[in-house]
Amino acid sequence: MVEISKAKIFKCGIGFLFGFFFYLLCYQILFAQSTYVSATSILTRDPLNASFVIDIEDQITPQEVRFFYKILNPYGDISGDGIATVNRSSDRIYQAVFAMEMISADRYIPVGSHLLVHWEIYKKDGENVSTDEERLVFLDGRYEWQSFSEDRFSVYWYGPKNDDAMRSFLAMKSAILETEALLKTNIEYPVKLIMWRSPQEGELAQRPRSAVYDSSVTTEGQRVAPDLIFAFQPAVGVVRHEAAHLVTKVAGDGPFTRVPAWLDEGTAVYMQGDLGPYKSAVQRAIASDKTLNLRSLTAPSNDPNLVNLFYGQSWSTVDYLISQNGEDLFAELFSSIKAGNPIDDALNKIYGFDTNELYNQWRNANDLKSIVFSPISTSNNAINVPVATRVPLSIPTQVNVAPSSGITDSRQSNLPESMSAEEKHNESASNSIQSIGLIIVIGTVLLSLFLIILGIFVWKWPSKKKQK
Repeated sequence: MVEISKAKIFKCGIGFLFGFFFYLLCYQILFAQSTYVSATSILTRDPLNASFVIDIEDQITPQEVRFFYKILNPYGDISGDGIATVNRSSDRIYQAVFAMEMISADRYIPVGSHLLVHWEIYKKDGENVSTDEERLVFLDGRYEWQSFSEDRFSVYWYGPKNDDAMRSFLAMKSAILETEALLKTNIEYPVKLIMWRSPQEGELAQRPRSAVYDSSVTTEGQRVAPDLIFAFQPAVGVVRHEAAHLVTKVAGDGPFTRVPAWLDEGTAVYMQGDLGPYKSAVQRAIASDKTLNLRSLTAPSNDPNLVNLFYGQSWSTVDYLISQNGEDLFAELFSSIKAGNPIDDALNKIYGFDTNELYNQWRNANDLKSIVFSPISTSNNAINVPVATRVPLSIPTQVNVAPSSGITDSRQSNLPESMSAEEKHNESASNSIQSIGLIIVIGTVLLSLFLIILGIFVWKWPSKKKQK
């Protein structure tokens, strides 16, 4: 039997206490230098404003926290930054909040926008902490959103009517594929459909417009970015119309030229299927010989009384071009505009006639007499309206998004989260000194092993056997 002497017990105890004290000292030193930063949350009451929030666990008070964001857009990201408000939420937890105005008279960051964000934390001891970049999606915080994605297509909706969402998703997908085939082009980036149950529920998410126009016309859909469309009711025709706009931009908008409104909207109506009130509006105008000069339709009409005729005549003109000359030349027309040719040059190059001659041909095809154009009338007939079209509407291809800096608000919002479930991060964001945390873990394991081995070594230390 091995006898354990008091000296061995003393040595073992001293070794254990020494190792444990060393462990606590190292842990305290390392932990005092570490910073834990939570994942970023987006908090919203409505689409007009959003607050970006992180929790910071730190023994050293952050002197300043700066928020950096990048709004993703296939045609050029928009970047900005600003100083966040920092409040202590517990003994060692600080909360940083960056409040940003999303929709106003001079700023429009649409619901459904994807953002890349990160934070810079500046400590009083001079050390800076930079978090890893996170990808977030901005949604309308008034509703609980669901999403579905397949290939390059995604749909976001709320409420129990999943069947409506799936029908709208399929309408978007089929319209894009069919319009791509018609215009012989392809969208190379993912596209998104955001659905509200009614125009009233989605009104705050729309781009600000004229109060007079809003009181006269109901907006059913919008293209708000090159990769993003809105539908304010589950109508297949509305979704197809807006989805077609995503393709017309890719097919015809170049660095210096844009597809004229009559060609853009006419193609979208052509692809939507159900013509609704547009066909009857143009038929009445033809019957009374009160059609609109095609050259005046290069920009969308801002007169609520002309909306249906604008869409109907644009559709009828596109239908005439395709039925008389075929789809191949129609696709070449878009390509020519994209290459930098103004609409008259493109028409002459592809068809051999300009806008005025096209209008007269269309009038003749509808049993109306030709019009004799003077140089003055052809140059001054355009309707100068800078706003987007309506019902279903297309926001202009180039959407002014956020300026280069955000807005800081000292108020801390207690708001529901608007992030989609598939894009929430349930684990904390990493930062530039995350390796210190790894050192703590490794140090803890090594010190534990050291204490175990030390105990075993002392326990097994040779000792004299007591003779009986």
